[in-house]
Amino acid sequence: MAARRFPCVLFIHGQGYAKVDRRYMLAYKEPLFYGFAMATITYRTTEEAIFPAQVHDCREAVRFLKHHHKLLGLSKTAIAIWGVAAGGNLAAMVSTLGNVENFENEVAVRKEKASVAAAILWAAPTDLTTIERQLWHLFRHESPSYHPLKKMDRYIEYIDGPLDENRDKLKKASPINYVDIGDPPVLLHHGYSDTIVPRQQSYEYEKKLKAAGVPVELVVFPHGGHRFYTADVALDKHHPKIKVLQFLSKHLEKVSAVSNKGAK
Repeated sequence: MAARRFPCVLFIHGQGYAKVDRRYMLAYKEPLFYGFAMATITYRTTEEAIFPAQVHDCREAVRFLKHHHKLLGLSKTAIAIWGVAAGGNLAAMVSTLGNVENFENEVAVRKEKASVAAAILWAAPTDLTTIERQLWHLFRHESPSYHPLKKMDRYIEYIDGPLDENRDKLKKASPINYVDIGDPPVLLHHGYSDTIVPRQQSYEYEKKLKAAGVPVELVVFPHGGHRFYTADVALDKHHPKIKVLQFLSKHLEKVSAVSNKGAK
């Protein structure tokens, strides 16, 4: 009898593309207690490389999990990706580029496709061409204490240059421009009062996904900011992580069952 292979969640941290600490995943470990394996990645920061290196690293992480799935005890197909903030941007890029073999002169180490079965995006920048305008709107109408220019440095460093002179790079780094019917289901979470990644980023992405026929769920937390949950609060039916677990169960367990049935 073949050993069970577990569905897996690949967690992508945020920190403005600038910091790496794999311990960050420990704050999002709940899937481990409900039958899911978890993995995370140390992708290259903006101190080491610029776009698209970070996307390449995350896509290679998916290939790694698939290539070694037997050794790791994982399902090869029931892999979800969960990204927060800048990590949400990278997770969205991975999920919507799943069938693209060579993204921006990518040199893949392994032959497997970098596709995933589901994507969870928390406070994710999905369109880097509109985020500055949205931040200015917030500054003028909702949050005058948060100046937009303080928030844009991370994107300037990510694309290695002034935003107004690098519109093509911003488009290439925006997952909204790659959405199509072949994308996996997506769960979007956003705090209504987010002053770092405006909530409009999730609104626009949901609209684009729906138009393409991609299953999508959007939850906006009315009293939340960029961090719209408290880590030490007990889980209840309204907690964002409960919605994550429900989403994973809905979209990974069926894929995992098929994977285990065919496992050898």
